[in-house]
Amino acid sequence: MRGYIAHLIRMTEADNAAATEGAASSNRAAAPYVPLARQLENLFSTLPENQRNRDWCIAELLPRLKGQFRPMPSAAKLASALRQLGFTQHRDYTRAGGGVRLWRRAVGQLSSQ
Repeated sequence: MRGYIAHLIRMTEADNAAATEGAASSNRAAAPYVPLARQLENLFSTLPENQRNRDWCIAELLPRLKGQFRPMPSAAKLASALRQLGFTQHRDYTRAGGGVRLWRRAVGQLSSQ
């Protein structure tokens, strides 16, 4: 019986060691956080010009970006990053728009960078 218990203890210790090594390697393997302004620049550089120059809603951009601590960034941080890149906000008060806030690239920044 003592041999069996000793075997179980060794197996448990081996499993625990493997789990902690796996967690440590997954933390090291995680990509470093890229600031939102850089993520937005990368996103817009990969889009065709007609997509790049259209008005964007926050809800369209959030799933395409990665947050620092969560899967998606907060809307407030995304709005701040858009302002840094020269975007201005306006609302679409048409019946189809329903008052949604849209972000438009400034006129001087319409060409690709």
